[in-house]
Amino acid sequence: MIYASPRTPRIARNPAARAGLVVAVAAACAAAPANADQYNMGAGIWDCGKVISVANGENQSEIGQLVGWILGFWSYATHVNDDAFVDTVEEVGGRSIVDITLARCDEADPETRLHVVAYSMVVNTE
Repeated sequence: MIYASPRTPRIARNPAARAGLVVAVAAACAAAPANADQYNMGAGIWDCGKVISVANGENQSEIGQLVGWILGFWSYATHVNDDAFVDTVEEVGGRSIVDITLARCDEADPETRLHVVAYSMVVNTE
């Protein structure tokens, strides 16, 4: 039995309602066609103008989001590339990857999105 406090939403207290909600959500998701080949979130959608402004700023939360996004993007890339790519990433190291990515963004058009810069770098890494 599920414990329900008086503040627990009614749907959470009713197993049949939860099951119906799950079916409805699954049906809605299955019926909706994909609109894009990818979906970027967080700092990846920032343009390079904002990226450089954040990198040079003092907002530790935004800097953390930026660095985390870059490292996460490159970490994922090691899962979908060959061993030579992984070796290169390990040799270069996280700090240098962040610095180089920021430098490339600084050289790009200020309206270029960070994910475009990072993807270009991954594709061109030997």
